[in-house]
Amino acid sequence: METIKKITELTGFNEKDLLGKSRKSTLTIIRQLHWKKMNKSGYTLTEIAKIYDRDPSTIFYGINHINDLLSIGDKEVSKIWENIRF
Repeated sequence: METIKKITELTGFNEKDLLGKSRKSTLTIIRQLHWKKMNKSGYTLTEIAKIYDRDPSTIFYGINHINDLLSIGDKEVSKIWENIRF
């Protein structure tokens, strides 16, 4: 998938890491930001969940969590978001 390849190029994480189950903080943020980006691009929660082998409710929670962090101006999340906007 093109967007996954682009995210891996921009972040330095590989596809296995991005699609994996790791709960490492930075990786989790990047993953959730990617879900947000995919959802804004027209992917449904179900489609994103299938790609990431997750439950759609996990995708929903992740996107809402990222939106909350962006709305309060979290510096780490905002910086990564600006770097992956393509």
